[in-house]
Amino acid sequence: MRHWLAASVLMVFLVSWGAAARGEPLWSEGSEATALGDGVLRGDSFVELATRAAPAVVNVVSFRSVGDLLDLGQAVREGSGFIVNASGYVVTNAHVVEGARVVHVTLHDRREFVAEVVGLDLLSDLALLHIGAVALPVVLFGDSDGVRVGEWVMAIGSPMGLQQSVSVGVVSAKERMHPELFTEFIQTDASINPGSSGGPLFNLRGEVVGVITAINPRATGIGFAVPINVAKALLPMLLEGEVVMGWLGAVVQAVPGGTDAVKLPRGEGAWVAQVVADGPAQRAGLEPGDVVLSLDGQRVDHQRLKWLVSVAGVGAEVELGVLRRGELVGLRVVLEAAPREVVAVEREGALPMAGVEGASSLGIVGRRGYGLGSEEEVGVEIVAVVPGGPAALAGVIVGDLLLQVDDQGVESISGLELALAGRDDEGWVVLELVRGRARLSLAVVLP
Repeated sequence: MRHWLAASVLMVFLVSWGAAARGEPLWSEGSEATALGDGVLRGDSFVELATRAAPAVVNVVSFRSVGDLLDLGQAVREGSGFIVNASGYVVTNAHVVEGARVVHVTLHDRREFVAEVVGLDLLSDLALLHIGAVALPVVLFGDSDGVRVGEWVMAIGSPMGLQQSVSVGVVSAKERMHPELFTEFIQTDASINPGSSGGPLFNLRGEVVGVITAINPRATGIGFAVPINVAKALLPMLLEGEVVMGWLGAVVQAVPGGTDAVKLPRGEGAWVAQVVADGPAQRAGLEPGDVVLSLDGQRVDHQRLKWLVSVAGVGAEVELGVLRRGELVGLRVVLEAAPREVVAVEREGALPMAGVEGASSLGIVGRRGYGLGSEEEVGVEIVAVVPGGPAALAGVIVGDLLLQVDDQGVESISGLELALAGRDDEGWVVLELVRGRARLSLAVVLP
């Protein structure tokens, strides 16, 4: 077995970058000629689709330590994946392989390989692997923008370690935002469980339209998949080993009451709370208090704006539709790469399955925590603080436990945002915190 392991690792490096290094496409698009199905639901549609699609779906297990594969100990995480290139490239979730020393891939025919992690990105929860095999069956990519709410989809993966499990459902919604990840999602009611992560979501044509990523642990029938068009945008960067996303240089949040945009439909627009000095937004003329209504003609809220900016790419010029003091203004912004400290904070807020929520408008990243060793005192444990943000300027530090905002208890970043949205417009709030065994109150000037 040790000889097999050594040979497999050697093979990974001998054949790695095979097809892609020769300039061939990393994946194949579906078409009328290549589709596994015709998109029409019949009595045996799912049987045919499962039979033809399953060979390209794999099981992925990651381990923390290197050793004999029969004696590696407990797996760090187990998930699923799918082959996108016949020379051994596999897509899965970043949280399945992040931090692993050894990644083990099992194919449909039960062959086993040690995989190289070519690239991963925690903000989108996507990873690209490579195994030392050739002439492999592959999936075909579809167009997730064309997916319709209510259409049938099929998931294949390894839920609870049960490899090659098939479940079916419908697309429940599109353009969902997840508090722990920096992307939009397709929502589905197809059965998804731990171990399904990284597996493909197929349409009735047999094309992959999503990468299964997350479930709602407090509900049944609510699962999420990264749209395959997002993967198409990021896979070339993952092949190079690093994803570099666009950066606007502004802190945006949901539109609060009492602004120029108060008459907007609920949930529309992104309120500019802060503009980074000498950043792309400031150089383009964006100002605090502006409300961004659109990017390149696409309507946005604060979450969708962040995502569209990130995938637009470094160096892209985008046009913002802005509402400023009751007037519509058009601004053209050239996006840049985010500074390392910004990326670090965003990645802290995007760690999947760790209970961590994204950065709040006060510039803190947190998760549910308990004070003084008591589960009766619940608050938000601060795990990261944005340098120069409102919370940092007020003296909030990593490790603090936030209990209340103006006497209103909070237990999550989303709860904090709700408390801030309902505040009196006084320009500041008082945070009650626990630091070690001491309690303190800090006044924070609102952005």
